[in-house]
Amino acid sequence: MTGDAATPGAPLAVAEGLAAVRDLVHARTDPARERALIAALSDLDATRLDQLCSDQPFIDRVIGTTQDHVGGADNLTDLVALLAGRAGDLGVTGRAGLVHALQASRTGAAGRAAVVGLLTAARGTELTALKNAIDAADDFCDLERLVFEYLDPEGRDTVLAHIAAQAVPLGSSGRREVKVLSDVDDTAVCSLRDTRYPSGTLYPGVLAFWAALDQGPDQLPASVGDLAFLTARPGDGFGLIENRLRSMLRRRGVGPSSVLTGGFAHLFTREAMAAQKLDNIRRYTALYPEYDLVFVGDSGQGDAAVGEALRAGHAAVTAGVFVHDVTGTPPTVRDDWAQRGIWFFDTYVGAAVWARRAGLISLEWLGRIAEAAVADFQTIADWDDADQRLAAWIRLDADLAEAASTP
Repeated sequence: MTGDAATPGAPLAVAEGLAAVRDLVHARTDPARERALIAALSDLDATRLDQLCSDQPFIDRVIGTTQDHVGGADNLTDLVALLAGRAGDLGVTGRAGLVHALQASRTGAAGRAAVVGLLTAARGTELTALKNAIDAADDFCDLERLVFEYLDPEGRDTVLAHIAAQAVPLGSSGRREVKVLSDVDDTAVCSLRDTRYPSGTLYPGVLAFWAALDQGPDQLPASVGDLAFLTARPGDGFGLIENRLRSMLRRRGVGPSSVLTGGFAHLFTREAMAAQKLDNIRRYTALYPEYDLVFVGDSGQGDAAVGEALRAGHAAVTAGVFVHDVTGTPPTVRDDWAQRGIWFFDTYVGAAVWARRAGLISLEWLGRIAEAAVADFQTIADWDDADQRLAAWIRLDADLAEAASTP
């Protein structure tokens, strides 16, 4: 009888504990409130703590509104120690949420140490899943910024060594899964030198092309959402420029992705932009050694040279290089680049033909990309004039015919 009476009380106690934590988080901040919050969190069981840490805005607020006080209690340090000490109670999403909160808030040395501990505690494919979950955040607090800007040099070296030691190649049928690194301007969105589409247009078929590469030829990927944007646009310490770029891409239908930015000093020449992109690729390769890379760029910013350097310096992990031709490259020059494994294309159906020939996508996805490109083309309403639309359709139609004859 005693046991029967106790059972209904357990869920009630849990609910009261969660309610107490949420009430304290939204209460006015003061040292007493912070101590009560720490005590309420310590009383939560593993499931409820994981639930709260998986709620990224919530755990961001928990940590962001807690402080160490001069001459008083070190509440933030104690909170970080509590959460880091219970990392084993958290799933991948919960740990990623905690990492985001530590990075987004001013948690100092204690926060950096906790991040290092969270990353180095994960092994093998679990580490891959954690890295991908960190990169799925919808703001600038991605893995690249975490490792190369947030951590101190010692912590960075520790994490990179652990990543290298734990890399488990992903994929089946003898081919590794890929991370897709795509440029933005004139590669994903018509914006700089390309006058063949209305400015601001997301190129027809590009979303399907990225998805096809992510799925791979066997369509049985161990991870999805493997897309990062590589841009010469400058970043900033607060992530404002990067967040605006993400917002622009989301409005055009782009899902979760990370962004690797450049700097103002690299905007003035094509060579400087290419050098910045290569530096970012080297960083990204160190973060994801278990993947191959596919690079998608354009002919207006020296991206063919980036692809050539990738082929030369990272041949073992470079699965494909695609260059959107926005400068009218002559066929003989295109053929010369193709001999070096760098494929120029006019439309994303043409890019898909190259990808199919290289064994990077399935025949089914080639058809999907063709269908998506036609559907996307038909939604473009703000053509500059009829001649612009007709010329764009002629290019797309030619690549559609090529796709139809590709096995």
